[in-house]
Amino acid sequence: MDIISRLNKKNHEAAVRARRMNKSARRLLDEQIHKLEASQKQKTKSLERNTESVATILQELSETARSRYSDGTDSPIAWDEDFCLPSFRDKIPDQTEKINREKADIVNLKKDLNEKLKTVKLHSHRQKWKPEKNRKEEQRSKNDITVISHFKSTPCRYVLRKKETQCMYFPCRLPETYHSIGFQSRPVEYNALSNYEELSHRSRVVLPLKPAPVSGNFNVAVDKAVATPRISVKDRIRGLNQYVKEMKARNEKSKPKDWAIRYGEPIPRRLLFKTVIPV
Repeated sequence: MDIISRLNKKNHEAAVRARRMNKSARRLLDEQIHKLEASQKQKTKSLERNTESVATILQELSETARSRYSDGTDSPIAWDEDFCLPSFRDKIPDQTEKINREKADIVNLKKDLNEKLKTVKLHSHRQKWKPEKNRKEEQRSKNDITVISHFKSTPCRYVLRKKETQCMYFPCRLPETYHSIGFQSRPVEYNALSNYEELSHRSRVVLPLKPAPVSGNFNVAVDKAVATPRISVKDRIRGLNQYVKEMKARNEKSKPKDWAIRYGEPIPRRLLFKTVIPV
């Protein structure tokens, strides 16, 4: 009976829990439906209002156009009776000549560009050709930024492949205004450069001093004093056993004569509690 009552109780709790979940889900669904209906009504109202305003504007335009050309004069506008609005489809001018002219201009411009690119490739050490707009922008940016006059870029002489553009990387040539503030000193050798002496003299504070080369044969004294070896575990055990033997012999010598018979044996509790009283 206990099992049946326990099962009935569990079933009842599960049913109550499911009923609560259904109620909460139904309430959430009702709220979502209400929000959707309200937003839909608002959108339909705004659309109706917009359609009405567009219809009134179209009607006013058609009325003004009809009143303007009601005299019977030839109108430059062709009318569509279905929409009651002017149509300009028949009056579009022909643009073929203009398109052909633009195509010819594009072809000529491409030819000029190809010729200029060929000349630039032949003279790679010169500055690359750029359009007028880009040149003006570069000139403006150069005027805005103060350029160091001493730092002039030159074609790189130490790279195997030939570059079309000039090498703008530091430090192919150090400017005279170079200082070591915030510079991380590293042992870099500039022996590949032609002006190595000048650079080394200029950056003497930055670069670390080279160590003096050690050459020749030197007799180093070898220390022949050998340190004592570490004591092993066997030696320690042997020493401990020897110490125990010595202690036993010392105790045997210092043992009293009266206790010679029962030395080291336990004393019974009877003697401890009821000691012998001499008469």
